[in-house]
Amino acid sequence: MATEYTAIDGLNADVAPIPKNKTKGTISSGMAYSISANTQHPDAAWKFVKFMGGKKANTIQSSSGAAVSAYENTQEPYVKKFPSINAQVFVDAIDYGKSSYMVESRADWITTEQEIMTKIFSLQESPEKGLKDLAKQINGFTNK
Repeated sequence: MATEYTAIDGLNADVAPIPKNKTKGTISSGMAYSISANTQHPDAAWKFVKFMGGKKANTIQSSSGAAVSAYENTQEPYVKKFPSINAQVFVDAIDYGKSSYMVESRADWITTEQEIMTKIFSLQESPEKGLKDLAKQINGFTNK
């Protein structure tokens, strides 16, 4: 989301590590690729997944700002992509981060989450209103 937030005109913001309570933690996960069990092209699919999981593709993703590279000592391009914020925070979070919360309904609400958070960060909606709306919508998806 760093790409989206740094593109917002007039947004004067930065990032910082999440404060520590009993333990330190955050969500820190990158790209993930999979292959359909029904693919008609398993060899090509495996070749693609192997490439995307490799150092070269991770470096490309890092350089573009899509994700922090999973390979040690290849994250610098990501940090350089976002000179207006302390993007090193995201690299440092790899050491204590956890994977995203995965539930069956996540595909249903992830877009809603991104849309509402973008409205909050672009000052189109207050955090109070946006987060209440987000909680209500996510609860609606997860309580089905």
